[in-house]
Amino acid sequence: MQTDLVFDIGLHRRLDAKFYLEKGFKVVGVEASSAHCELVRKENPVQIQSGALIVAERALHERSNEIVKFYINPEKDDWGSLDRGAAEKGVGLAREVSVRTISLRDLISTHGVPYYIKCDIEGGDAIFVRGLLSIPARPAPVSIEATGADDIARLLACGYDRFQIVNQ
Repeated sequence: MQTDLVFDIGLHRRLDAKFYLEKGFKVVGVEASSAHCELVRKENPVQIQSGALIVAERALHERSNEIVKFYINPEKDDWGSLDRGAAEKGVGLAREVSVRTISLRDLISTHGVPYYIKCDIEGGDAIFVRGLLSIPARPAPVSIEATGADDIARLLACGYDRFQIVNQ
């Protein structure tokens, strides 16, 4: 495990990544929206040049290097999702784009086992917890938006036995 490494899956505009960087962590941010990736790259050239921030312009998925549909809600740009319903949630119509994927296994194979993973991918956290089940070494803490008991059961199956549930 790399104690100075954090994965920010669902990087968005790097608000969480900024916090991790300020704490001295190296951050690998995964973001499917090319507009968000472009903004993060433009606003963080020093961190990117130094290697403190890596931006992976991909959607987390079970398999890497596939092209999949991704939905972007122009009214709520933090609701991008592989699932149209999760992207829209009754607020506007999502625009469909094609994005390349990366699996959790390949993220870890490329960058190492991080100390912590934050996963905030609208309607896709189940992909993340299923990915956790497929890897032998896992970070100590993880953060997800649990959408059901299945997510908690998978975290238990991975060996996580302490949870903090926060209603947002």
